[in-house]
Amino acid sequence: MAPLDSYCHELLRLYEPEMARQVRIIESTDPSPIPLLVASPGSDLEQAGLLARAFERVPADLCRPLALAGFVRVEAQTYVGMPETEERAAKAGYSVLA
Repeated sequence: MAPLDSYCHELLRLYEPEMARQVRIIESTDPSPIPLLVASPGSDLEQAGLLARAFERVPADLCRPLALAGFVRVEAQTYVGMPETEERAAKAGYSVLA
């Protein structure tokens, strides 16, 4: 038994379909945003802007093998629930990742 997020499951389904057919889902969580690429508050704004624009132009043929539709900018508000999720995981005994 192991946790498996939806993105990992999608890649498993694409590249290891036989193994994916053997996966049995016993519980699911509510949908949540996929982890994001972030920079520290003190990061160079010009460099961060260049990186953001580069991700906006990633060709579909590079995204397809990774099962990605593309990249989008997100607002910090999208991830406002992350500390609460971390707290619930710690209370459930998942305070340390193995």
